[in-house]
Amino acid sequence: MADMEGRGSRAQAVIAIVLVLLGLQLLHNAKLAESTTYTVGDENGWSNGVLYWPNGKTFYAGDVLEFKYLKNSRNVLELTDYSDYEACTARSYINAYVSGDDYVELRSGNTYFIDGIPGHCSNGAKIAVTAL
Repeated sequence: MADMEGRGSRAQAVIAIVLVLLGLQLLHNAKLAESTTYTVGDENGWSNGVLYWPNGKTFYAGDVLEFKYLKNSRNVLELTDYSDYEACTARSYINAYVSGDDYVELRSGNTYFIDGIPGHCSNGAKIAVTAL
């Protein structure tokens, strides 16, 4: 009799674990469905003067930034350091994007992007984004 109770308890525990995992998967999928894709610079794309484009927008971890630009004439460097962002230097970049249609999923916190082509960043081809 004690053996039967033990098996029932194990089966119930397995069912509970499976249900919890399914619930977590549903929550994850709901979060992905809630994410928003933003085209940086709107209809002008990733170009000089986009510096203030993020102003007034609320970004969340999981949102996606789409950088559109003419391939081979621009790039997008994702930086780790605010001082590099301010100085338009690429000493600490995490990723370099060069396709002309790049998608970057935001993580929570601050992320900095600059155009690494000389003169572009200093002409406003850079953005700082904070995702909640």
